[in-house]
Amino acid sequence: MDKTKEGFLKNLIMLLRKISLFGTCVNVVWCVIIIGLAYFLDCNRMILLPLSDSAGIVGCVVVVVVGLFLWFRLRNNKEDKTTIIIYQAYFFWIPFVISIIKVLFFDSLYVYEGGMFPGLDALGAFIGFIYTAVLSAIGCIFFNVVRIIRKKRIAAGKEDTWLVKLNDFINVAFVVVVLVLTIGFSVSYCVESVKKHNHKQQLARNEAYRSRVLSGLKESELFSKAMYDTPEEQLCWEAYTYSLYVEMMAQGDLVYSDDLKGVGVTTITKEVLNEGKEDYISFTKRYVPTRHVEMSHQVIACDEKTQTVSVSSELYCEDIETNSSVSACMVVVFDKDWKVVQIRCQDHALKQYVSY
Repeated sequence: MDKTKEGFLKNLIMLLRKISLFGTCVNVVWCVIIIGLAYFLDCNRMILLPLSDSAGIVGCVVVVVVGLFLWFRLRNNKEDKTTIIIYQAYFFWIPFVISIIKVLFFDSLYVYEGGMFPGLDALGAFIGFIYTAVLSAIGCIFFNVVRIIRKKRIAAGKEDTWLVKLNDFINVAFVVVVLVLTIGFSVSYCVESVKKHNHKQQLARNEAYRSRVLSGLKESELFSKAMYDTPEEQLCWEAYTYSLYVEMMAQGDLVYSDDLKGVGVTTITKEVLNEGKEDYISFTKRYVPTRHVEMSHQVIACDEKTQTVSVSSELYCEDIETNSSVSACMVVVFDKDWKVVQIRCQDHALKQYVSY
């Protein structure tokens, strides 16, 4: 390690030792999860002096500020009896007494009515006050044991250099962990933000593509063959027709006919039909249809990237592995020239807008 890095590390250690980073964090956590809970747990349900949740949060902040003041005062006056007594009273004695009072007179201090499970809420708060009382007692015992041991070692002329080094190590490790987590969170947040932005942009492009291709279809000469008034209705009907034909082929009720080159405004090939049949056969080995494919709950999904339009038709099935019903569907995919490029089955509904 060069002198610059060594000097930086030494200065960092001294700074962290001066502010007692680890000890400060421990005191902050204690103020929140012990003192704060003892004072403000379910403060909105108190009978005598109900407080809002926001007031409880403000109260916790005040508790932390006062706690830090007493903590730094103790660090600078480790042998001052008044300071030690005030610190213990604030961090251990008062939370313990308040918690015990709330446990003993719980029904008289709190009211739990309404909500889905008021009894469970009350039980949770009751256990919470037992928890703060027990930890306050344990914390007080630990604090005094450590203080007595330290006092005896100092009287015997023993230096706890290893303890100082351990504290320095914990301080530096804490900083490193915080930095790593901060950097990791920042990078993750940026990546997720970019992904969400790109997803929203793609959805917008898909919607624009949907409007463009459907409008273009209606204005084209192909639409003169349509049976319905709108492109959406026409595509839903044609997709259902292809799906039903493939299903009947797979079940042996129909064979391919050269007459089936297209239905209405779209066209299809023998290869696509056969591929759809094979997919249906493979799919139904696990998902057994309980009735024929239906022209219901149909969805039109457009994809600007692939320049395709997909239309689904509902296919109720029974999952033989889980013995449960599945709202599956058959999906017919059209390209930009309104040729069918794929017919497939899937065990979930087709969605135009997929949430990120």
